[in-house]
Amino acid sequence: MNNILDWKSSERLLSSWSLPFISTISASGPDEAAKAAQAIGFPVAVKAISPLMTHKSDHGLVHLNLAGADAVRKACLKMADIKGLETFLVQSMADRGLEMIAGIIRDPLFGPVVLFGPGGILVDLLDDSRMLRPPFRELDVHRGLREMKSLPLLNGYRGGKPLDIEALVGTLMKLGELALSLPKHISSVDFNPVIVHDRGLSMVDLRISLIEGGSENE
Repeated sequence: MNNILDWKSSERLLSSWSLPFISTISASGPDEAAKAAQAIGFPVAVKAISPLMTHKSDHGLVHLNLAGADAVRKACLKMADIKGLETFLVQSMADRGLEMIAGIIRDPLFGPVVLFGPGGILVDLLDDSRMLRPPFRELDVHRGLREMKSLPLLNGYRGGKPLDIEALVGTLMKLGELALSLPKHISSVDFNPVIVHDRGLSMVDLRISLIEGGSENE
């Protein structure tokens, strides 16, 4: 049984929360994806929608920096050949920054909690994520960030630009509010990656999991 909420339902669930997602359009087939890319503006990223795969790039289901409609069509056809997938997400390319993870998980003892930490290869390398149980204050988020071993990367490590910690704190506060209003059939909401820039941040991908036997209509 597939316990992953489809993209359009996920988008609808979060539409009222004004989260900082990069421009994203879902498309059925290569031609529709090419039109979506033209509407967003090049270059774009194209991803195949596959709820069964968490690391799409490992399966050849992500194509980056596509600079024209023909390149978008070719990428879609290639992904369709790999897994027979016909639905795609077309996104603007995110600016450079620090990859982080953020999300909500429903703990059987404490209820919904907000999880955040470094993303990319640092997830496994540092084991540096933190959890907060909502409701929490901005002070609590700042404390959690200060406890992370990876905090220097946010502060401008080795001459790098300091990144927008306040934007990250504001987004985590929103996730705290979202966690408290999350429908009971949702077991987790995963934003990975969240890219923190020197000004603002970008949410790039989304995965919402349902509780076993749960229904979107609950």
